[in-house]
Amino acid sequence: MTKPKRGRYRSSICNLQCLLIFIAILASPTLAQDTPAPPAVTPPAKADAKPPKPPEPPPIPIELQPYRVRVSVAFDEHPSLTARVRQEVLNDLAIWIDRTYGEMWDTSIEENRWLAPENDEGLSRLTWPQVETQLANKELDKAFVLCVSGHGGLLRLCGREWDRMTQQLSVRRERIVGDRRALTNELGVVIRDLFRPLVLIESVEAGIGHVRVRAGDYPAADPSAEQLAKGNFFQPVLRFFNKDREVTQVQMIPWSFLLVESSDRAKGECSIHTGLRLPLGKNSKRVESWAIGVRPSFDETLVRLTPHNNPTKPLIGYQVNIYERVMVPAPQEPSAAEKPANDQKSAPGAKASTDKGDDEAAEDGDAPKKPAG
Repeated sequence: MTKPKRGRYRSSICNLQCLLIFIAILASPTLAQDTPAPPAVTPPAKADAKPPKPPEPPPIPIELQPYRVRVSVAFDEHPSLTARVRQEVLNDLAIWIDRTYGEMWDTSIEENRWLAPENDEGLSRLTWPQVETQLANKELDKAFVLCVSGHGGLLRLCGREWDRMTQQLSVRRERIVGDRRALTNELGVVIRDLFRPLVLIESVEAGIGHVRVRAGDYPAADPSAEQLAKGNFFQPVLRFFNKDREVTQVQMIPWSFLLVESSDRAKGECSIHTGLRLPLGKNSKRVESWAIGVRPSFDETLVRLTPHNNPTKPLIGYQVNIYERVMVPAPQEPSAAEKPANDQKSAPGAKASTDKGDDEAAEDGDAPKKPAG
């Protein structure tokens, strides 16, 4: 056999050693490089994902909430009520309202084109839902529907107030104008006589209601338009809500009135006159106690008191307080400490004199009459 040459073996061994050394160098921690880990895959954001809702702003106190009012004036086809006259009346009425109520009202004025007929008859037919439909604005607090109709050489002005809070439509007010130049001012007087302010009854303690008046921090520019004047009357109203704070029911409290005793701009104290035992309770998330101003509308009122189950039998033996149209509160009897000493000694004579004075005052219309029987 032919023996391999020794040089060939040595060359193979050298090549093998070089290969092993090269592999060892690559595997050493000094020169080897770790493969970087692939970046984490972030799932794509959903296209329909909604951004978080911003926090709701705190509610505005009612003292800082102006009344949102719309004044809608209808004109009939009287020859003196031309298109130019109508526009002038609307423009001047806007100025009158701004001078009277200022920032208390946020007012819009329009010419009414849906009242039919455009007179007191059409006004008397109105209902609260009908006016709400015509207004088509759920943000409004009050609306005044007015009409101007001609009767020969005179103009008859009528109006009614629509109130969202109490869901009431007031009785009709009217005035007669002989001079067309006084038309705007007389329309403003009708609005002022119709306006019934709103107060929130916060609490009741010992027959005194503590109230806050809507837009009370915006004093009226005209003192005659003051909302919480001493001696004014208000009728309480209960408003019921569901869990979503939607109004489900509005209930007037019968035989109950609030009489303003004192006020300090947006707040006031009212005495409660009621024939019910507990007419008002505490406010909650589901129930709120409000009150709306009372405006005497008629020259006289006929009242007959009867039991609810027997209307033909009159009630007797009840004390009745009768207030005059000017809404003057009943005078209070002086206490024993305030009476003079000579009056206390002659009690029978003093009582007879007092009874006589009450009768005479009632006949004169200056004080309430309190029948004994």
